[in-house]
Amino acid sequence: MANLQTGGEVPARSTELQRTSEPVAESHAASSLSTLKRIHDHLFDRHMLGFLRRHEQNKGLSGRQCDEYELDLDPAIVFETWTEIAEHTQ
Repeated sequence: MANLQTGGEVPARSTELQRTSEPVAESHAASSLSTLKRIHDHLFDRHMLGFLRRHEQNKGLSGRQCDEYELDLDPAIVFETWTEIAEHTQ
């Protein structure tokens, strides 16, 4: 999410997050959230904790409702925290 936010690609839907999270997880030797259900659960949890803002989108009668997310904090904080965690776990 921080990468998308830095690139100005937010708010983003869960399918976009799934597409971008897999290479990031692999580059850090972590398991990715492989199913959309797991990603939805993860996003909902982060929203409830106050890390993400959720925007409900209603695409009208022929469409459907979907949620889009963006960080509710500075992406630099995410990158700094991730770096610190990586340094302490090596």
